[in-house]
Amino acid sequence: MARRKLRKFWARPANKFLASLVAFVLCSWLVYQGLSWAVGPMPADQGARRLELADGGDYDTLVVERVPLASRSEAPAAPVTGGLPLLAADPAPSAAEPAPSETKTPEPLEAKAAAALAEAEQLIRSRKTVKARSLLNEFLTANGYDEPNTAVERLALELGEQSILTPGLAPDDHLCYPYTVKSGDLLMRIANPCHVPYRFICRINGIADPRQLRVDQRLKLVRGPINAVVVKHKFMMYMYLQDAVFARYAVGLGKNDKTPTGTWLVEDCVKNPAYTDPDTGKLYAGADPENPTGGYWVRLKGLTGEAVGKSGFGIHGTIEPESIGKMMSKGCVRLHKKDIAEVFDMLESGASKITVLP
Repeated sequence: MARRKLRKFWARPANKFLASLVAFVLCSWLVYQGLSWAVGPMPADQGARRLELADGGDYDTLVVERVPLASRSEAPAAPVTGGLPLLAADPAPSAAEPAPSETKTPEPLEAKAAAALAEAEQLIRSRKTVKARSLLNEFLTANGYDEPNTAVERLALELGEQSILTPGLAPDDHLCYPYTVKSGDLLMRIANPCHVPYRFICRINGIADPRQLRVDQRLKLVRGPINAVVVKHKFMMYMYLQDAVFARYAVGLGKNDKTPTGTWLVEDCVKNPAYTDPDTGKLYAGADPENPTGGYWVRLKGLTGEAVGKSGFGIHGTIEPESIGKMMSKGCVRLHKKDIAEVFDMLESGASKITVLP
């Protein structure tokens, strides 16, 4: 009976509509109650909401700002790390600026010169004079002859003179070697492999007459040739056996800076040359005391720099000693009478080179 009544109740359209309406209202109420329970009440400040984060028992506060969708960046937000408050999004990382490079202050030349001197003196005390000589010459080559290097220059010249211009021979000296005179030897023939004039071998061995060699006589020979460096602003010429300076001479140069810089080859060495003055055309005989060459002529051929293609230049003596240290010549390098005689005995035709520096 009850079932028939229930079927009749649901058969009426009005009853069905009423039941559906009640069910919809009931479901809506249940959904609303569920959301309110999950989220909790909305705070009065609608611009932000506060969440509490546990971090080792303490609480930090994370403030999340509501940003309109149109103003948000397309890049994903960076993850939050640690427990510090995040007040705003971190700015995009900029390209790291390179750390400024450390520029080392160059060591003052005075200190370098003092250190080179101290090291050389220690080597000399240890009887390593050849090493000391090499050290000082390397310093001069790298740093020049000007102040504050004059003390280095003086010691280098002293060691060079002692080791090259005297009969003494250091066993470890690569620039010099011993020779024993054999029967039939001639000094000119002995000197040929040295690439220096035989007169230089006479000088360093104290030989007054090269014709008076004795069998088994011990000689000191050198590994030449000997070259020269002229430093114009110092009016000075330095003589070198390979890498070792051993002598220094004051020079006169061309007026109006007419002595060309560069490298020159010694073409010929002539004693008592005849000379024709290019300005007046006057001819001077070789033995003429008024000969401007001072009795010596070293003809030069230009190889590099301003010297290329130049002719008529050379090294010679002078009859005007007051011109040494000045620019008074026609472009040649002048030396005092005694100095040109020594230099003349050092330079080998076709082998020695002269470098002229500013």
